[in-house]
Amino acid sequence: MPEREQEQIDRLLRDAMSGPTPKLSPDFEAQLARRMRPPGLTTGARWALILYAAIAVFVTIWATKDVPQLGPWIEQWAVPAVALALVPLSFVWTLRRLERSARIPR
Repeated sequence: MPEREQEQIDRLLRDAMSGPTPKLSPDFEAQLARRMRPPGLTTGARWALILYAAIAVFVTIWATKDVPQLGPWIEQWAVPAVALALVPLSFVWTLRRLERSARIPR
């Protein structure tokens, strides 16, 4: 780097270092967290998810009722039991994942 450019860079750095130190506002992290947080689900969106999950469970039960390997006990007990366990768990997992992605690492 030529000496003239180096002197200019040194002068710019000295000028920048001699000035006041920039400060963030006290509520900067709170403002940033509000802007970065994904929007929450509305009541209508939650009901749409619940309706979608219920329809998916019923379609799954209906679609698997004629499968010969499964037998009647699957459609009567296993599929509904698994669905009743997995649907709420997946819903909670999704909400926690969204909350975790909205957090700001320190």
